Amino acid sequence: MINRARLKELHAKEAARFLARTPKSRERFAAAKEVMPGGVPMSWMTKWPGAYPLFVASAKGAHFVDVDGNEYIDLCLGDTGSMTGHSPAATVNAIEAQLSRGMTAMLPTDDAVLVSSELAKRFGLPLWQFTVSATDANRHAIRYSRLITGKSKVIVIDRCYHGSVDETFATLDSSGKTVSREGNIGAPVALSETTRVVEFNDLAGMENSLKAGRVAIVRERAGIAALNVKKYQEAQKELRAAQRISGSPSVIPYLAQCELALGNPRKTLEIAGSVDPKILSAAERVELRLAASGARTALGQHDAAVVTLTCPELAQGDALWSKKLRQAYCDALIAAGRDDEAARFVAKYPQTLTDQ
Repeated sequence: MINRARLKELHAKEAARFLARTPKSRERFAAAKEVMPGGVPMSWMTKWPGAYPLFVASAKGAHFVDVDGNEYIDLCLGDTGSMTGHSPAATVNAIEAQLSRGMTAMLPTDDAVLVSSELAKRFGLPLWQFTVSATDANRHAIRYSRLITGKSKVIVIDRCYHGSVDETFATLDSSGKTVSREGNIGAPVALSETTRVVEFNDLAGMENSLKAGRVAIVRERAGIAALNVKKYQEAQKELRAAQRISGSPSVIPYLAQCELALGNPRKTLEIAGSVDPKILSAAERVELRLAASGARTALGQHDAAVVTLTCPELAQGDALWSKKLRQAYCDALIAAGRDDEAARFVAKYPQTLTDQ
C-alpha cells in the first residue's frame, strides 16, 4: 500500500531541491511572463512539473544543460524532433551548408526530390508531400480522407495528443457523449458534429463507433479495394454493407461497376439511374458515368456510351478520375467508329492520354 504521507514529504523535498538548483531559470521565467502568455513560447510548456519550466542553455546528444549549468538526460528529445539526438554532426553540417545557399524560397529544390525518393524507397509509398508540423500532417490526412470517402466524422482515442487539430479536442463526458475538452477555446463547431471518441484499448467501443452512421469508411474502402483487384462478389458484399450502415449514395457508382463486371449491364443501368448525380462528388459522378457507359457498350449501344461520357468533367483538372474519364471517352469514340473525333480529342489532351 502506498504511504501517501511519505510520498507528499518526498515530493516537497524534491520541489525544494528544484528551486535551490535553478535560480536563473526562475529569473528567466519571471522576465518571460512579461512578453509571453504563461512565460513560455508554447502554452503546453506550462504543464511541466515544478514551479516553472527549466530554461535550456544548450543540448547535445541525449543531454541538455540548463541556464544554471545543471546537466540532464533528455528523455523527450524534442518530442521526436531530435530523435537521433541533439545536433548530430551530420545534421549540423548539412544545415550549415544549406544556410549559406538560402533557407526557404517557397519553391522546390533538388533536395526535395532526393528526400521524397528516399522516403518512397524506405516506406513503399510512391508520393510524398511535406508539412511544417504534426498538426498540419493530421489536418491533411483528415481532409484527404473526407475528400475520398465523402464522410465528415473522425474517430479519436480519448486523451491522446494530435496537435492542435480542432476535431481532436474532444473527450467523453460521464454519460459517454462526445464533448469539448476542458480549456478548448474558439471551437468552430460542437465537437459532437465532427468527432467520435473511443477510450484507449476499448475494442467494443471502436467497433460500435465504426458501425455508426457516417463512419462506414472501413466497409466502403474494403469494397473498393476488392473491386480494384477484381474480387467483384466480395466487393459487392462490402459495398452493400457500407450502404446499409451509412445510407450514403457514395457507394452506388461502385455497386454499378460490380454489376457490370459480373455481366449484368441492364442492372448496372438500373443502379446508375437510381441516384441524382448532383449529390455525388465529382469523382463519384465520373465513376457512375464510367459504369453506365460500359453497360451501354456491353449492350452494343456505342453512341449512347459516348453520350454518357460527354460531361463537364472531361475538361476539369488532372485528377486520376479525370484521366480515367478521358481515356474511356476516347475508347468509346473509337468503339463507335468515330476515329476522327478520337484523334482530335487525343490532340486536345495529349499528355493525359499518353500517361495512361
